[in-house]
Amino acid sequence: MKTKIKQLLGSIRFWIVTLTAITAILANVAEGLELHSILDIVTVYFATVAAIGTLDSIAVKSAK
Repeated sequence: MKTKIKQLLGSIRFWIVTLTAITAILANVAEGLELHSILDIVTVYFATVAAIGTLDSIAVKSAK
C-alpha cells in the first residue's frame, strides 16, 4: 500500500489534477460559496485520482 501511495504522489498527472481541483474550488469560493459545486469538484477529483492510479498500475504491469 505504501508503494502505491508513493507512486501516486510521485505522478505529475496527480499533481496537475490536484492543483486544478484546488484552483476550481478557490474560484468557486471567490464567486460565492456553493457547497453543491464544491462537492461536484471533489467528486470529480477523487474519480480522476482513482483513474490515474489505475492507469499507472496497468502501465507498470504491462511494461513487465
